[in-house]
Amino acid sequence: MTNHFPLARFLLWIPPLLWYRIIWGFSAQTASASGKVSDGLLHRILRVLSPAYARSEADIQGAAVEVLSFFERKAAHMFLYFLLVILLLAALAPFARNILHRSAAAGVFCAVLAALDEIHQTFIPGRSGAARDVAVDLAGAAIAYGIWFLLRWVGVIRRDRRRLPAIRTWMPAGIGLLSACILPHLTQSTFGHPVFESLCQRFLENWETLDAAGKTAVLEGISPVMREMLYAGTAGLLGLMAILTLAMRRWPLPRSIIAAVSAVTLAAVCLAVLHSCCLIPGLLAAATGVLLGSMVWAGCILIVKGRALLLHKEFRT
Repeated sequence: MTNHFPLARFLLWIPPLLWYRIIWGFSAQTASASGKVSDGLLHRILRVLSPAYARSEADIQGAAVEVLSFFERKAAHMFLYFLLVILLLAALAPFARNILHRSAAAGVFCAVLAALDEIHQTFIPGRSGAARDVAVDLAGAAIAYGIWFLLRWVGVIRRDRRRLPAIRTWMPAGIGLLSACILPHLTQSTFGHPVFESLCQRFLENWETLDAAGKTAVLEGISPVMREMLYAGTAGLLGLMAILTLAMRRWPLPRSIIAAVSAVTLAAVCLAVLHSCCLIPGLLAAATGVLLGSMVWAGCILIVKGRALLLHKEFRT
């Protein structure tokens, strides 16, 4: 008699169910409670990643939080479903041998759960459901899919000992370096203030009540904050792309982490000098990018190893 560990298969559903319970709990908060939590978290993040924000007056800090809170909430949506789809892929591994079938099933589960969450929000005071937020949730899942398929493809190449053309293996690093060349310059170009002005016009409630001098003061106050956040975001992206590049170069994970940390530390120092930004936020963001990439890489390895264990290990009684 063959035993395929039926209990272990169902235990794999506990992490995605618990994670969705956390998502449901966030959605159950009223609009005021949710705004207070998200704004408080953003305030703490900005104090760590932006020295200009920490030095600013309270009104400039409030304006920066109002402008950036929209992006924070959407990024949170994406992260929540980024992780949810990875957990669903792990839970479905024992039930679907075909990777495409498993990915399709996880995508359907993710879309249904995102839609249910938005419907749930329509019953919460001050909250509303929107198809746009479902699309944002699925965008986070799509990013997870992209990284998952990339690392799985790299795993197949490693197993078969095939070599990739150098231009492919260095593609993630090229994306990171291109971003490093473009993103920090957005706040230093002549188009910087018009971009900020459009953001302020959309997200600041009292923007239209300010006179010209007041609007100029707000723009000048939040510009350094935006520059430092773009610098930190660029450093984080470089950390993530460094790990993906080394994965495609067929490096082992522990060695890749050491090499990626060394490379992005040097890149963060160069960016800080070139753009007159504080080094510490860049290092923190770069380390976060490396950590996120390493966790996804390790998660993909565990999914593949776990699937092999649950599907192929047998014993007779």
